Amino acid sequence: MFTKITLWATVLLFTIHLGGHIFDKIAIIPNWNSGEIDDMQRNKAFFRKGHIRTFFGWMHLTCFLFSLVAMILLWGYESQASLYSKLAFGVNFASSIWSIGYFVPMNKYFESQEYEAAKLQRLVKRWTMANHLRFVLLTVALGLAIAAFEVYTL
Repeated sequence: MFTKITLWATVLLFTIHLGGHIFDKIAIIPNWNSGEIDDMQRNKAFFRKGHIRTFFGWMHLTCFLFSLVAMILLWGYESQASLYSKLAFGVNFASSIWSIGYFVPMNKYFESQEYEAAKLQRLVKRWTMANHLRFVLLTVALGLAIAAFEVYTL
């Protein structure tokens, strides 16, 4: 029963994480994806007390931990649920490492006070294009987590 609850929680967390990315794509990114310095400064001023990064930091961590626990719980089983769980963890792990290595350095530049117009435009374009792939990876991880939950039997 604990395994089924863990799989369910993993699906729920991936769904919340994906929902955050949908909100980010619809409501937040359009405010700065022009790459204009004024837009970046307005966006930074808006997030002066809190930041969406806080949400994503916790979501990456909880999705990682729950998918890891689910994978460990299913490790010894020869089943599709075990395979899907391992794949979901792998995709989530790759996405998290990529986010830390690729997106975080750009985010730090976006949060700085000093912008170079050409560099800012280039980084914003790279960030927004790569974010589409990150969205796809998270969607795949969610699908795999759902598949693991669906095919798991006690």
